[in-house]
Amino acid sequence: MRRMTERKTLLFLALAVALAGCGDDDGSTTGVMDGGDPPADGAMPDAGPDPVLAALPDTATFGVVSSGDGVASVGFLDANGDVAVDVWIDSGTMPPELTATLGGDVVLATETPEGTVTLLDRFGADLITRFTTGGVFIGQGRFTPESVSLNLQDAVILPGGRGFVSRFGQNPEGGAATEDRGSDLIGFDPETLVPTGERVDLGVFNLMVDGIDPETGDPVSDVPVLARPGRIVRRGDTLVVGLARLPEGFTGPRASGPGAVALVDTGDLGATLFELPGGLANCDQVLPVLGSATDVIVSCKGYSNLGFGEETETRDTVGIVRLSIAATGEASVVSSWEAATADGPLAGWNTLSLGGDVVATVAFGDFVAETDDELLRIDLSTGDVSVIATGAGQFVLSQGAFAEGGPLLVPDGAMGAIRRFSPAGESFTETAAVTIGPPTLTIRSIAAL
Repeated sequence: MRRMTERKTLLFLALAVALAGCGDDDGSTTGVMDGGDPPADGAMPDAGPDPVLAALPDTATFGVVSSGDGVASVGFLDANGDVAVDVWIDSGTMPPELTATLGGDVVLATETPEGTVTLLDRFGADLITRFTTGGVFIGQGRFTPESVSLNLQDAVILPGGRGFVSRFGQNPEGGAATEDRGSDLIGFDPETLVPTGERVDLGVFNLMVDGIDPETGDPVSDVPVLARPGRIVRRGDTLVVGLARLPEGFTGPRASGPGAVALVDTGDLGATLFELPGGLANCDQVLPVLGSATDVIVSCKGYSNLGFGEETETRDTVGIVRLSIAATGEASVVSSWEAATADGPLAGWNTLSLGGDVVATVAFGDFVAETDDELLRIDLSTGDVSVIATGAGQFVLSQGAFAEGGPLLVPDGAMGAIRRFSPAGESFTETAAVTIGPPTLTIRSIAAL
């Protein structure tokens, strides 16, 4: 039984660290422009780089990443969730400007400057690729040493032309050069995609904690836990960075650190730790509060030293917190929901803001108990939890998106489609689902432009 539990543990960790996502199986180059006819009046076009992809229509509002078998495809929806572009770029797209095609673990940056698209190839690739929405190639760059993947998670671009990318992994060799170390934010030029030498060492928030030996179940001490930074949201002059604070290795002793975010000053690049209330853990997802310029949601998926499928200890560490970030860079708790306080669901995966204290989030089903995924609405201020929808299976409901005045959009892997829910007060009405991208791929995530 212990070996079976450990196998499930490894499966869970593999899903948590990198849910594979990729493009078109048939190697097509859908989305690449063939070049156009000269203007009818003979006028010369404006100077500047030529587009290598079709320009996105003005209606494009949400980017959608689909993946499978080591390839990815990116399409776009309009504000109603209808298809604006079925496939804009995929793993078969290879204009001369690109040095590498999309790999198997692709996401869109949480926030990107208007008129641009920023794609991150995460585990195993550590690659950022940027385009304008007009299809012009901006740049592409790798942010990892050759010997190890540092697993990029998110990128943020500041006014004035500075970029930073979060690297979840840490180089076990330590790295002679700072750019090789990981567990950090590393600066880059958003136009050339070349590292600038700026770096925020979040490894200062690594720690040693007590844990469990998964083979024997015995307690062990001095288990290394790494910061493992995830998603980034900018609030004024502060970057709010989610921290998973999980073990150095995924096959050794199990342990986690207290749930926290890093608050990074974009001026002097100083980083401070803000620990979250309630004994939460695994808090690497940060997202903007819809309609707020100061607040963020931090989603903590929870962690159990006892293994995958262990419910009680996981519930004790699951929760979602709304923070307000002052102009001075200080954080304060606005509201929070903790699963342990009301014997609540093991929610906190694929969270998105519905505005104010209200979020939608996923509680994954249990393989052993054969329960299905649930899409939940949670009011952090009152603790009210309601079920919006269920999925037919486990780990089938993935990262969705929502914009004021539009539907709630959630990919459903079991349906092979994006489900749409129209809000009506505190309830939601499901409308017709939409399909996008190659049918051989699974829709993994949606993000607002």
